[in-house]
Amino acid sequence: VGDFLYKELSSTVILSAGINYRYYSTAILTGRIVDSALNYSGSNRSALPTSVSSYFRLGTSNRFINQYHFIELPVAADFGLNPTSKIQVVWETGVSFCVFLTSNALHFDPAANVYYKDNKQFNEMQVNATTSLMIKGKIGKTYVQIGPQVQYGLTGLLHNDTHNSGHLLYGGIKFSFLPKKD
Repeated sequence: VGDFLYKELSSTVILSAGINYRYYSTAILTGRIVDSALNYSGSNRSALPTSVSSYFRLGTSNRFINQYHFIELPVAADFGLNPTSKIQVVWETGVSFCVFLTSNALHFDPAANVYYKDNKQFNEMQVNATTSLMIKGKIGKTYVQIGPQVQYGLTGLLHNDTHNSGHLLYGGIKFSFLPKKD
């Protein structure tokens, strides 16, 4: 969800910049939650906490939804591939700069065989590459674009010194309204 400003450079090229709220989620299976402290002794991974107040055991009895929240500043260029057609095809490519807000995500520690929460492991800044292939049509005085979009995190979701930095990947449908400027 977001808003953007755009500038038509020509009949086939549009530049845009904006602000979005971005939500990601993943589902994992865990064991039961344990509401007591777990202390780590002699962990050689500096990114892991030395203790957590609760954790999930290894298992498959509990379905947990990891949720990730970001504010995103996207910059993109749209290229009209067939500008003389009534229904146009538009290729969009760009990058976005994201600020990590919060997450309830669980991290897995293979040494202790537990899942635990620790937002300090997340990179506060993310850089993503994005591309879309959309159809563009006119409804009244407004242009509408819709089509598939893919976004990939160029930076790791977690700090490099964690056991697996991971990268965000999104695939979905992009829907844009472009009011006609008079």
